Amino acid sequence: MPASEPLPDRSSVLLPGAEVERPDAPAKEPARAEPERQERFKRTKFEALARQAVRAPVPMFLAAALTGFVVRNEVPFLSIAIWIGAIMTVVITRWLYSRWAVAHPEGNIDERLRAMVALSVAGGVAAGVGALLFLPHIDMADKAIVTMLLVSWASGAVSTNAAHRPAYFAYVVPMLTPLATLWAMSGTVEGLSVAFLIVMIVVLQTGFVRDNERVFRQSFDIRYENERLIRELQVQRQAVIHERDRAEEANRAKSRFLAAASHDLRQPLHAISLYSASLSVRNADERTAELAGRINTGIGSLSSLLDGLLDISKLDAEAVLPEPSVFAIDTLMSRLASDFRPIAVAKGLALECQYPEGVLVHTDALLLERILRNLLDNAVKYTSLGGVTLSGSVDGQHVVISVMDTGDGIPEAEHERIFEEFYQISNPERDRSRGLGLGLAIVQRLSRLLGIDLRLRSRVGEGSVFTLSLPRARQELPKLEP
Repeated sequence: MPASEPLPDRSSVLLPGAEVERPDAPAKEPARAEPERQERFKRTKFEALARQAVRAPVPMFLAAALTGFVVRNEVPFLSIAIWIGAIMTVVITRWLYSRWAVAHPEGNIDERLRAMVALSVAGGVAAGVGALLFLPHIDMADKAIVTMLLVSWASGAVSTNAAHRPAYFAYVVPMLTPLATLWAMSGTVEGLSVAFLIVMIVVLQTGFVRDNERVFRQSFDIRYENERLIRELQVQRQAVIHERDRAEEANRAKSRFLAAASHDLRQPLHAISLYSASLSVRNADERTAELAGRINTGIGSLSSLLDGLLDISKLDAEAVLPEPSVFAIDTLMSRLASDFRPIAVAKGLALECQYPEGVLVHTDALLLERILRNLLDNAVKYTSLGGVTLSGSVDGQHVVISVMDTGDGIPEAEHERIFEEFYQISNPERDRSRGLGLGLAIVQRLSRLLGIDLRLRSRVGEGSVFTLSLPRARQELPKLEP
């Protein structure tokens, strides 16, 4: 197989046909309006209030029961029972309403927040009535305990209603106002001091609620902004994916077109080469023979170009399907060395071949041979002094094949670019005798297709080494029947 022989055609060339249907590009998400943001914030506040309301029944009952236990010897049981019943009625009502509202989120959020504030007022009034019922009938020690319980009770609203300040005031003011008023009306220094302390506690707690509400708002803003950014990133990602798919489809369409064009042009080109050959063998004058020779040279270059384009196009269009098999690597390497040694000797180069005997590999034999031929062709073509070495070795479960030359070497900055189509380092004049710049592009594509690890090691003035690592086969070659 000569170095310029095209890849085996194992599937039909895909002709460019009807236009490929592409999905519409994802539309940009409209900007979130501020009213929508405020609506979300209100719903988040309501959800926070509802969560606390669902957790409230047991702690509220325990607080009310403990207060009733403290005053049980001085206040009629019926008064205590009615007070606890009123509190629990409000608590259970708020609990039921919160569960219903969470299960039906489509309602008007402003009305729901007002309902929660109203229930907070009812709860604060019910709890605050306890001061009116109990304080006039209990001694100073029990007054201190009840006052401590009610103030602690009210302090719990700092966390339960922190998301919505109106709900906090609606609960704490009607709850503690009767308590502070009764202490102030005692007319004693102690009573006035307690009333003042209750007011100061409410003022301090108001500051805590304001801070908590600000933190709650900041947390919401951060979460909302993160969600917005995530949505934008998702839209951008979909747009990038869509553009990538369009670019890949355009590249596949280009490859199909080039494959079809190269395939269709080869027949008339072959006919021209026959006519040119016929012209060159006739008894023609010197001028005609010279023109025929130039035509043959041009046809050869054009044929090589079309073959390279056809190979690249078939690989890009995924029209080349590997046919893996198990074979001995020494046979392939020996044949390649025999084919390229005369070419190397003609340039004054030495070509050495070192390979392990009897080692089997599992890959596509024809495509691997094409890779090695391209590498050897490049090595011989771009080496002026010294020689080329084709070597193989076993590395565990892999077989490593190297093509080493003593040429000028490749600058490190060019190590990736040399695998691009038509790229040549030292051929700005595009001298066709030095190749077309497609060999290494084909090598890279074939290596990827076969799953072969391709590596390059090269320095300017020290030559280059291309290394292939492919899986070693374990099974025996089938024995021929005698």
